[in-house]
Amino acid sequence: MRASLDFDPIAFSRTLSKGKRTGGVSPLSDIDPNATGVDLWPALLDLETWVCGGGMNEWWERAGKYVVCTRLRKYIMALVRIGKILDNPENFSRVFLMVLELWVTLDRLACANVMLLDEYPPELKTASFEPLILPTRHQMERLVSVEMYIKNRHEGSDTGNPSIFSWTDSDRSFAYRFYSEDPDEKLKHIHESIKSDFEDKKRLKIDELRLLNAEHAELFACINRMNYHTEHTVDRHRRERIIHDNCRKCSLQRDANAVTIEIIEEPLPEDPVHAAAVLLELGATAIFRTWRDITHLISREFSPSTQYLTFPAAVARPRTYPSYARYIDSMPD
Repeated sequence: MRASLDFDPIAFSRTLSKGKRTGGVSPLSDIDPNATGVDLWPALLDLETWVCGGGMNEWWERAGKYVVCTRLRKYIMALVRIGKILDNPENFSRVFLMVLELWVTLDRLACANVMLLDEYPPELKTASFEPLILPTRHQMERLVSVEMYIKNRHEGSDTGNPSIFSWTDSDRSFAYRFYSEDPDEKLKHIHESIKSDFEDKKRLKIDELRLLNAEHAELFACINRMNYHTEHTVDRHRRERIIHDNCRKCSLQRDANAVTIEIIEEPLPEDPVHAAAVLLELGATAIFRTWRDITHLISREFSPSTQYLTFPAAVARPRTYPSYARYIDSMPD
C-alpha cells in the first residue's frame, strides 16, 4: 500500500509552522526516492519552498558551478523517480513542476558555461505541460515562468541548427561547431593526442607484422625442405595403418598456422563531423554532460511530442571504451 495515495500535501503544508519550512539559501540534503507519505512529503515541501521561494536562485549564483550541477542532478533524478510512482495527477504535477524549475536553473548554468549551447534549441516542448493539473494560482504562475523561459530559449536559438540529440552529417552539429570554434581548442588537443598515439601504435604494429611475416616464411621454408615422418603399424584387427603422430613437419605446419597478429583500428571515424561527436563525448565538461543527460531524460520521458530516431544499442560507449580511457582521465572539467 502506498501511503502517498492517502496523503494531501497541500493540507499538510498548511499545518506546518513557518519555522518548519526551508527558507534559507543552503541546499537541502538528498531526498530519499524510496520514501512515501509522511516521510516523503515534508522533504518535498521543503524543496518546493527552497526552489520557488528564492533560496535556490541565491544559492546557485554564489555556489561553485560544479557543486550546483551535481546537486541539481541529484534533485531532478530523485524527483523523476518519485513522479513515476505517484498515481495522483495533482501530486505528480506538483513534483514535475519542481523538476522543470530545477531544469531551468540547470539550463541557465549550462548556457553560461558551455559555448554555443544557447544557439541550439532547448529540446523541451511547452505543449507537453498542458496536461499538468495545478490547482493554485501560484503554481500556474510558476509554470508560466518556466514556459516563458523555454519559449525565449527557442526564439533565441538558431532554427537552422539541428537538435543536439540528433545523429547528423551536418557541419552545423553542436559537436562539430564546438570542435571548430572553441577558443581553447580542447577537442583539437584531444584529437591530436589520439592521432599521434595511433601513429606510434601503427609503426609498432607494422614492425610486428614484418617480424611475424619473416617468422612465417622461415617456418614454411623449413616445412618445404622436410618430408612427413610416418610409421606403419597394424592394429588389433590386423589392419595396416599409417600414422605420423611424431611428425616434425606436421608440428611446424601447426606452428605456422598459429602465427597471428592482433589488428588495430582507426580510433576515430573518418567523417570529421562524426569524429567531432566522439571527441565531444571524451572532452565534454561535467556541466554539459549533466545538462544533456537530464534534458534527454525529461524530453523522452515526459515530452511525447519530441521525436528522436532510435538506433541499435552501442557496442561500446566512448567514455567506457578502453582505447579512450587515457584521454578522459587526463582532462579535468
